[in-house]
Amino acid sequence: TWCGPCIQGLPALVKAWNRLDRDKAEIVLVTVDPENRKQIEKLVKRHGLRMPVLLGDGKIQEAYNIQGYPGHVWLDPKGDVWGSEDLREADEILGQVKRILGSTPASN
Repeated sequence: TWCGPCIQGLPALVKAWNRLDRDKAEIVLVTVDPENRKQIEKLVKRHGLRMPVLLGDGKIQEAYNIQGYPGHVWLDPKGDVWGSEDLREADEILGQVKRILGSTPASN
């Protein structure tokens, strides 16, 4: 709700989500601003977000070592972390998903 780069990145995430085979993968948004639930609901509506949006807290940042915003964490179907690249374009996002599903680790 307050993170400019996070909001700027939403169109690429929405574009990637719309093109994603959700039988094989999912994009989930996590906000660490749970006390502003009403603002989050407005943001979801304003941007037409249909993907899951979870309310988190600082614990998720600690668990995945997220140092800044936006933070992207890439998990494989087993829940193993594959990286934390902050990808900004839909094609980059989908490429990362394809690498994970194809078991080809991303180069960092």
